[in-house]
Parts: sequence; structure tokens; C-alpha cells
Amino acid sequence: KNVKRIAKTFARCVQVARDYGQKLAIEPEICWGGIHTLPWLLVLLNELQKELDTIGIQFDLAHMFLLVIGYLEKRSPYMPGGFDLQTGDRQTLEQALEQVAVDLGPYPFDVHAANN
Repeated sequence: KNVKRIAKTFARCVQVARDYGQKLAIEPEICWGGIHTLPWLLVLLNELQKELDTIGIQFDLAHMFLLVIGYLEKRSPYMPGGFDLQTGDRQTLEQALEQVAVDLGPYPFDVHAANN
């Protein structure tokens, strides 16, 4: 229900952006309801299929990493249960990142790499 409400709001924003020849980029963050996990983000993007010429995502590397590891989920759909970033193998992490790139492939408008 909430994702549909968010999609409706974004669809209205798309109309304004189109009127001005602009595009909108959603920046997924773990603190924003409806786009705080990758599964919910994909549901939202699916709701916006008609708007994808104007709306997409900003692929923020730091935030996407938190979503990939399932920071707010009991179990990430991309990482095995109990995966420890300190001791887990790099290949598992790389495979998860590759799968996210496939799942989100058509949606990015922009990439943001923060220097922290």
C-alpha cells in the first residue's frame, strides 16, 4: 500500500520533470521508507514502469552496499545468512554485487561514489 502511494507521488513528480525537460533520480537510502531495502526498491521501480524514460535511480555506492548486505533486513536476498563482512569470502560479496547490478541494470541514471 505504501509503495503504491510513493509510486503515485513519484509519478506526479515525473509530470513536472517532463514539463521542464528534466529527469528524476531516486537515491535509495536505508533511512527512506519504501526504498530502504532492495526488494522494496525493485517493487517501487516495477510500479513506475511507465515512467522509466524520466525516472531512475542514482546508484550511490555507499548506500547500495548497505542495501546489498541487508543492513535493515533479517536476511538479505543477495547474501547468505550469517555472512560476516570481516571474515566472509570476497567472492560471495562480489557475486552478490553482480546480481544487484543485473537486477538494477535498466534503472540507474547516475553513479555517486562518495569519498569517506
